[in-house]
Amino acid sequence: MNIVLNNSSLVFITLSLNQIIRSAIPVITAGVGIFVEKKIPTRAEFSSLVLLTFGVVLSVWEGSVHGSVTGITIALTSTLSGAAMLSFSGKILSEKLDVLRLTFYTAPVSVGVLVPFFLWQEAARLREHFLQNGYSVLLLVLMGAINAVAYNILHYQVIFATSSIMTPVIGMVKVIGVIVLSAVYLGENKIFSMRMLLGCGLALAGFCFYSGLQSYKTARAGDKLPAHASGEDKPLLQRPPSAA
Repeated sequence: MNIVLNNSSLVFITLSLNQIIRSAIPVITAGVGIFVEKKIPTRAEFSSLVLLTFGVVLSVWEGSVHGSVTGITIALTSTLSGAAMLSFSGKILSEKLDVLRLTFYTAPVSVGVLVPFFLWQEAARLREHFLQNGYSVLLLVLMGAINAVAYNILHYQVIFATSSIMTPVIGMVKVIGVIVLSAVYLGENKIFSMRMLLGCGLALAGFCFYSGLQSYKTARAGDKLPAHASGEDKPLLQRPPSAA
């Protein structure tokens, strides 16, 4: 839902408006986490997330936004769906499963959802493309599948290593990095206004503020991981031989 709705929203609204809506995902993830993960952010944490979001909004805003109510609703739903995915993944990884198992168990669900649409929309074209290009098509499909699995594993690993909120925070910093690199290396510094410069500064300040708070909390907690017994609560590579 997160990916499909986000792409669909671009039919009805501009990319700038889409990015503005998507920039709120750290704040929305924190809100969803209150109900899913039972984690209530402190005032300082929430303030740093708002500062980060506001900075990203200033950075990606092109001066005007255009779009229909339908597109805005779809983009908001996509953002909420993405936040829910992050929060549920964070809860599962912290209590029940490891990264590899989470990827394994979600794969059949993805297949069940996507195969009907593949048969409806793409099977005939893929068959025609295969007849024209031979087995190279299967190689491309295989490479794409491996890339998708690797992406999911890395994405879950980031959630596991940091948190469900820190993951979109890092994503917002990536957006700022793309903007800065575009200005420096692609010759787009002409459109780099004072508003965008201020936005980048606020976003980085929010990121540093939030990261510092998490480091402080980790230091106070002694950086201790919860001790699980065995079996499904243990990562695959750390399970005792008897549990294998």
